[in-house]
Amino acid sequence: MVYQGSINKRPISITFCLTLQILLLIVSTFSVSGEISGGSPDQITENGSIQVLTGNMSIQVSIDGSNRGLTPVIARNLSSGSHDVRLVGDGFDQDLDAEVQPKKDTVLSIDPETRQFCLSFVSNDGPPEQDPVSSLGLTDYVMIIGAFLGITLVGAYATRRVAGKIKDSTDTPSSQPSSSDTSKTDFCLAIVEKVRGRGAAKTDLVFEPLMMICDEGTVGEVVVRTINCSSRPIQVEGQTIPDGESRNILIRVPVNNPGDQHFIKNIPYIDEAGREFIRDILIRYRVRPVNPVLDWSFAGFTSDNNTTTALVRMRNSSSYPIIVGDIEIPPDTEGDIEIPLCEPDNDQPEVSRIISVNPGSDSGDEIKLQIVLPYNCGVLLQSQNLFDDALSYYNSLFSRDAGSADLWIQKGMVLEKIGRSEDALFSYRQALEIDPGNLNARNHVNKFENGELNQQRHKNSGFSTFPSSLLELYTPVALIRSEQTGDCFIVNRVIDASVQMVKIVNPDIASSPSFESTITVWRSFHHPHILRLFSCESEPICYLVTNSPEGVVQKGRRRYSLADLSVPVPRRAAVKIGLGLCRGLSYLHHHGSGHYLLAPSEIFIDRNLHIRIGGFDNAAVLSEKGCRSACWMLAPEQISPEKYGPTSIKTDIFQAGAILYLLLTGSRPYGNNDHLTQMSEYWDTSSSGLMLPSSERPDLGIFDTLFSRTLSPDPHERYESFDEMLTELESIKFST
Repeated sequence: MVYQGSINKRPISITFCLTLQILLLIVSTFSVSGEISGGSPDQITENGSIQVLTGNMSIQVSIDGSNRGLTPVIARNLSSGSHDVRLVGDGFDQDLDAEVQPKKDTVLSIDPETRQFCLSFVSNDGPPEQDPVSSLGLTDYVMIIGAFLGITLVGAYATRRVAGKIKDSTDTPSSQPSSSDTSKTDFCLAIVEKVRGRGAAKTDLVFEPLMMICDEGTVGEVVVRTINCSSRPIQVEGQTIPDGESRNILIRVPVNNPGDQHFIKNIPYIDEAGREFIRDILIRYRVRPVNPVLDWSFAGFTSDNNTTTALVRMRNSSSYPIIVGDIEIPPDTEGDIEIPLCEPDNDQPEVSRIISVNPGSDSGDEIKLQIVLPYNCGVLLQSQNLFDDALSYYNSLFSRDAGSADLWIQKGMVLEKIGRSEDALFSYRQALEIDPGNLNARNHVNKFENGELNQQRHKNSGFSTFPSSLLELYTPVALIRSEQTGDCFIVNRVIDASVQMVKIVNPDIASSPSFESTITVWRSFHHPHILRLFSCESEPICYLVTNSPEGVVQKGRRRYSLADLSVPVPRRAAVKIGLGLCRGLSYLHHHGSGHYLLAPSEIFIDRNLHIRIGGFDNAAVLSEKGCRSACWMLAPEQISPEKYGPTSIKTDIFQAGAILYLLLTGSRPYGNNDHLTQMSEYWDTSSSGLMLPSSERPDLGIFDTLFSRTLSPDPHERYESFDEMLTELESIKFST
């Protein structure tokens, strides 16, 4: 009777609440309708953000050409679509394309072992913004009053029916609707599986604070990746996290003292039943001083006369020098700071030291900088190559206590160095058991698991020339070119399965003095007809990573470069290729650069005959050593500079004309003999050696002027610029 009585007292209140909610919904609907039709579109936000997280490394980030500072970087309110992210520092010089999705965080996080970036998307839906008050007309009010009366009657009847059913039914829990999997990344799912495998509680959360860098005196914020491993939704810091998903939450931290800092944060969270819990988490972050502007990283240990010294590499980005101890670091340079260490007096995985930094001018006062170093007995013994003693230390430590994830990772690194891979993998997995959200441990485990997988793939793939040392990073898909300058492979990058092209650079080319400077210039090129260079790596071997050509199908076979095409090609195809070639080379020349070795094998093809120019590394070596090898597309000035003058913009014009001649006629412009002495016999100022296409095919007569102005041995008779050549090709395009 008590239960029934409590039900009978509710119909009026329930009906009133239900009616009020629906009424508010109608009002908001009118507001939104009025706003879409007559309001500002800026009030509807479909933007997202990009986060670049690199652990304890300091990497300069630019997004769409705008400098965003050192990592970690959070760029908010970016428009949906593709954005260019440039990463420079700590051995990186890469360009990445990051896709921004509406109301989501695009997270670029680094794998410290493979030094590759992993792209993930995390939902960032906040509470919906209230619509501004909109003016309602008389008709709107009449409609609302009518709706109010109708809904009141319906609500009363429905409430009575519900009350009767509740009276006769048992208390059955309702099922929770499933949420989307947009934030269920592989990393998140792996942690959820790990935690649930050991028996998750209803409120089991994994907090993963990401190492952040904040500027002194600014608002300090640290990203904490929060993963809900329970079977129910949980609310953390105002965000509802569905079961099995993750969210990034921002935690304010103090930034008054420069240096490596830690902060214990009490994070409250609420489960589905409304119960509140509190979790203490340790947040590590760095406060970068701004006067002077400094960045630093741990560089290793040295030992001398039973004294251990830690080396810290410090970069001074200020406009004046700094002095640390006896070391002076000039502006915009790096220097190694030595920090003497005593014998470790505890078993913690790290220690902190305070150093004094003095400006080398009157620009500021001395600052005290706290630096955290990985240091204990195990680390010390490992640095002295006493690996057996280091293992004995860790085993003794773990016999007394389960230890921390960091200590298990340190043990795993010792085991790796002495070749005990399986034991090292066990240590890294043990670290994950202790801390499922430890990204460092996860990366170590993935390195082993992916390495074993790719070795098996490589065994079955048949690409025996693909370097085994790169199998942890890439899975070869196709060998598209094998030449003296290097092999080119289409690959899938292991970390995200993206398709790229890897070129294994010939050691003779990589050792050229001009190689590095040429690569630096290549990285600066951003044009649709220039092959995009993502990175150039020197370890374990020298290789280039670029965007992958899509290729075109000709006679039933996919062709990836102009060298693969069966010639001659149709006139329209040749013109389209020529236009792309001229536009790319015009871009180079307007930026003060040239190519000078337009080998057809280095001009790659995408769908619809869209071409991309590569091979800048080859051109650097030939310009360094001189053009002394047979190459049919070389201009006369490259063979006999004393007669025809130095290379110039007109050298590329000659080579572009030679490639077009081959595509249209199927033959080389000055004969098929590669011997340079005999080729030079054709080159005289009258151009009598050049056979114009119309002599064999009258339908190609519209190209005679083009070839006369590109393939003349005398540079003065060629086009002055690629803009002139483009104009000629455009006129031919409308005639074909």
